[in-house]
Amino acid sequence: MASTAYVPVLTLKNGHSDTVNVVAFSPEGQYLASGGDDHAVIIWDILEGEQVLRLPFESTVDTLVWHPVQKDTIIVGCSSGALQQVCYLNLLRCETYDVHLGVRSHIYSLDYGSATSCLAVAIGPGVYVARESQPNRYTGTVRLPPPIAGSKAEDSRDRAVALRFERSGTRLVVSYLTHGIICWDVHARRSLWRITPPEIYPAIGHSAINKKFRFIAVHNFKDGVHLYSLGAEQKPLRHYKFDVEPIPDVLLQVSFIHGGQAIVCGTTTGNVCIWQTTTGELYQTLAHQGKLYA
Repeated sequence: MASTAYVPVLTLKNGHSDTVNVVAFSPEGQYLASGGDDHAVIIWDILEGEQVLRLPFESTVDTLVWHPVQKDTIIVGCSSGALQQVCYLNLLRCETYDVHLGVRSHIYSLDYGSATSCLAVAIGPGVYVARESQPNRYTGTVRLPPPIAGSKAEDSRDRAVALRFERSGTRLVVSYLTHGIICWDVHARRSLWRITPPEIYPAIGHSAINKKFRFIAVHNFKDGVHLYSLGAEQKPLRHYKFDVEPIPDVLLQVSFIHGGQAIVCGTTTGNVCIWQTTTGELYQTLAHQGKLYA
């Protein structure tokens, strides 16, 4: 962990006209992509603090990822079910390709496995995986089984809130809203292990996995973040509590930083909490006044 606290250095202004739902840094860290309820994705140059590009979409943008192989490429999922891959992110050349998976519904989460060139998509109550057989073209779509055997396909409680491929790309860890965390063997379409949160924490808002793929941090949808060991422990290893009681039933995103030494999560007060991973100590609270969520 750094010995000095975070200090504000830049404010990205005059961008979105409505709620921002997702932000993601580019692989090299120079650019930030943000998507929101105003049906737009904005690409920011964070070194200059300026907009590079504004991309319009047909509906609310709820999720996006940077392509880990193709340079200057993002994959965007919308509430309308639109799924698009946008390449060459600059003012002179910008190409958009529709990704068709044979189903269309609200897209909640995305991840791309660079080892297998596979894209995982949480669409409505289902999780689908397709392979990028050629640049910007996906084929061989398969759907993973529902998290509870025999559950109805239209059950919205089955929906996934976070997806993450492991390094080999053959396994996919899926965090479900109310059905815990399942690691799937993508090719065999079978579950390898499951983590079921304690009964007093019946839902998951979001999750993140550290780079070494040993731990998963889960927004427990109630009072903070729980840390689990992947595939080994069914009980939380550590509990990171918010400094202020949150507004209930709000999904908040969580992430590992500092190479896994710290965990960061937004709050319903607008602040951002940073905890030491090993000790659980609240390292810093980043103020973000004037906004409801972070």
